[in-house]
Formats: sequence, structure tokens, C-alpha cells
Amino acid sequence: MYKNTDIRLGKGIGSLLFGSSKDEVRAYLGEPDEVGQYSYDGEGFDRYETWEYEDLGILATFDEEDGFVLGTLSAYSDTCSLNGRPLIGKAREEVLKAISALDPGPMTSEDMSSESDLELLSFDSISLNLYLEDGVVNDIQWSPFWLDEEHQDWPK
Repeated sequence: MYKNTDIRLGKGIGSLLFGSSKDEVRAYLGEPDEVGQYSYDGEGFDRYETWEYEDLGILATFDEEDGFVLGTLSAYSDTCSLNGRPLIGKAREEVLKAISALDPGPMTSEDMSSESDLELLSFDSISLNLYLEDGVVNDIQWSPFWLDEEHQDWPK
């Protein structure tokens, strides 16, 4: 079964929207290959759950604070594209040029290097994070847009 894996900033992926229930995610993406349960504080509070779809290269995250609805997506496969352009495996400058067409607002860069060259590029105004290793994008993470610092703009 074909699954549309076009990244829709602020909305979701294909016709799957942020705010979807686990049953809706399962109906669109199928059964996850792996499910993980975690807590942000390590003490069991502020829990979240991840569903990984290895063949699609997608990780879906459900946060307790949001009622365990789909709140974040990550893509690590070149089968996922943004405006028809795959970004995984592309060099930093090529990706920045593609992103600039979206009028992304200011970008922040964070050096996450320990043993290899890791960098996080964040575009807060479009709720987009790009993870690069050795100057090449290896993970894209996006979520709903924010209305203000406390409220997300859940798509309808």
C-alpha cells in the first residue's frame, strides 16, 4: 500500500495530521516496527511514546502532555521529501537553499559534536529541525506550528 511521505510543515506527513490519534496513525502508516516508551525526566513523569517505521524511515512521537496524540515526526529516509525535494543525504548548503524558498525566518545552529561533526539547525518559526552529520542532513524533525510559547496550532 502506497503511503504519501511528503513532509507538510506544521501539518504532518501526506494526509496524516498532527493531533491524530494512535489509531489514525496506525491506519495511515500501519503497525510500527518498534515502540518505545520514555520520560523526559527519567522518573516516569512527562512521558512520551515513539513509533518507528523502519521501511519508511519515519519516527512518530506521542507526548503525554498532549494526550498522546501525534505531536512530532522525524524522517531519516530519502523517500521523505519536502516540496518534492528529498533532503536526507543532501549537503548543508543545498538544503539551506531549498529551505530559504519557504521563508523560514531566523535559523539557529548548535554544534552537537562529540566524536563526529554533528550540527542541529533549527527554524523555530516553521517548527523544523535538521540534524547534520559531517555537513549532510541525516534527520528531519517537524511538529505543529506554535501560536505562542505555550500553545501549538494543531492542524484541522
